[in-house]
Amino acid sequence: MTLGLPKTGLLPEKTGELILADIGIPEGAYRCQRLNLYYTPPFGDRYLILLSCKQ
Repeated sequence: MTLGLPKTGLLPEKTGELILADIGIPEGAYRCQRLNLYYTPPFGDRYLILLSCKQ
């Protein structure tokens, strides 16, 4: 499980099944105009998301 955001080092082919968990970080915490970082939370009404590797 990874919390908040997927991590680049956690590739499914190395980790196996990977689940992204919402830990309640407010959407505004991800906003950073200086770095051009714009984040749209993927969770919707869910708290867990199974991540997959597109092949």
